[in-house]
Amino acid sequence: MTSIILENIAKSFGGTRVLDGIDLAVASGELLVIVGPSGCGKTTLLRLIAGLEPITSGRLMIGGQVMNDIPHARRGIAMVFQNYALYPHMNVRENMAFALRVAGVGRDRIETAVTRAARLLDLEDCLDRFPRALSGGQRQRVAIGRAIVREPAVFLFDEPLSNLDAGLRGAMRLEIARLKARLSDRTMIHVTHDQLEAMTLADRIVVLAGGRIAQVGRPLDLYERPETEFVARFIGSPAMNLIPATVIAAGAVTRLRLATAEISLARPTPPDLAGAEVNLGVRPEHLFPSGGPGLVAGRVDVVEALGEVSLIHLGGITAKLAGTRQDLGGQTLRLSADPAHLHLFHRGRSVMSHLPLG
Repeated sequence: MTSIILENIAKSFGGTRVLDGIDLAVASGELLVIVGPSGCGKTTLLRLIAGLEPITSGRLMIGGQVMNDIPHARRGIAMVFQNYALYPHMNVRENMAFALRVAGVGRDRIETAVTRAARLLDLEDCLDRFPRALSGGQRQRVAIGRAIVREPAVFLFDEPLSNLDAGLRGAMRLEIARLKARLSDRTMIHVTHDQLEAMTLADRIVVLAGGRIAQVGRPLDLYERPETEFVARFIGSPAMNLIPATVIAAGAVTRLRLATAEISLARPTPPDLAGAEVNLGVRPEHLFPSGGPGLVAGRVDVVEALGEVSLIHLGGITAKLAGTRQDLGGQTLRLSADPAHLHLFHRGRSVMSHLPLG
């Protein structure tokens, strides 16, 4: 089993700093997902770990060994790319065996490794097919199989599902989760811009923003306890609502003035926050219709009926309500939430103590 440690890693291209101050420890056997918007440095970080790009400064350790100057081929890493990178003139068996054949591995050992990987990925009936005869999901499984046969200590996945349609992405998320369960002793780092992919696959998530780590934690921690407005809105779909408010009183009890009402929260905030302009955060699934003043009020602009739930949009706020609620279209609606589910942000950062996670 192999751990990965990054200490104050930075990367520049010319005069542009794309990663800065990256400190991260990936435990042996962990599936860590790096998530963030396009251009935040996710793939660059993966390429630094793989040895495909030189590190500008900082230290990278894999399995207790400093790897800054160790070439890619000697790092014990296999990388799976988003574009599959299969050889069109080779069948599945040959594609999966290629790296072993180049390395001079014996024929019997190659056959054993390919057969094992094909069984693991349900590709046994596809071994004699060429890439053009495979579905997108099968091609991606072949790319993963090509990595498995090398028996690496570390797997790196660079947006492997981004080229698949929504249905296949769901199926492949399940495939990767099953693969991790079967290869539980292998360390895996998975890069994606899709927060749903991150939430469903990860042991822990790293949220990158602007080349820096915004937050690291278990999926539920990031969902329940976002440390910044960026993380609060990036993790969770639909995104967390942010409602402008003024702090009337701070301390052991926090009192806020909203456009619709004044509310008190029995959760502490820094005393010097009194008088500050803040954002009250609440997730769409935590809002419900209220007979009182509520947190927000407005005319329902759009109702998205999704079957089991409906998304209700009013004045820039989104609520997720159970059932088909097209009857609310055009109505004036007041929405409230359980105070335990509220967040408070000042200058983009969380400023209210959270209740313990259940």
